[in-house]
Amino acid sequence: MKINTFYSQISIYNYKITPSTYMNLKFLLLFIFFIFINNIVFSQTQKRYFTEQEAKIVKSYLDYESDVIVFCLTNPLADDLLRLVEIEKVSIQKSEDYPDKYEVVLKGAAIGVFKIENLLPKNYNSVIIPYDEVIDLSYIYVRHNGGQDFKGKKIWLALCLATILGHEVEADLEPFDYPIPDTRGQKE
Repeated sequence: MKINTFYSQISIYNYKITPSTYMNLKFLLLFIFFIFINNIVFSQTQKRYFTEQEAKIVKSYLDYESDVIVFCLTNPLADDLLRLVEIEKVSIQKSEDYPDKYEVVLKGAAIGVFKIENLLPKNYNSVIIPYDEVIDLSYIYVRHNGGQDFKGKKIWLALCLATILGHEVEADLEPFDYPIPDTRGQKE
């Protein structure tokens, strides 16, 4: 009997929740739900397909780079190593998945693999692995002038190419130190 009395005392009317307050709470919860769904549906984490104009812009940007860093690997057995890829050729092709879209193909060689810890490259290993893949801008990092360290040595940062080109994507990594900046130069 005490249980029934307890539940009968719990009511929205005991807490002075008026119908208008109830509607406001309902509206607030609905608004939060739509914001949550909007972020899930519309937050873009990949940028692989382009208009013809966008593809030409990406190609022309990469034509001036001598190397890039590729983060997302197609081989799940390769751990989460980043690859420093020396660029040999950048080309544009029509997408097979979407007939009105284009893809950018990067051909070259991975010349180094490494991990990132505290925004610094660690365990860098030189390798020579052929690279010929369609790229996703969200996983391509390019060299950007980061300034100088306390000794006056030039520091290069690796920044997500999609962010630099103004695409609304979420980069997987924060800007980090670009590996071996002294031995690599930009194409002229």
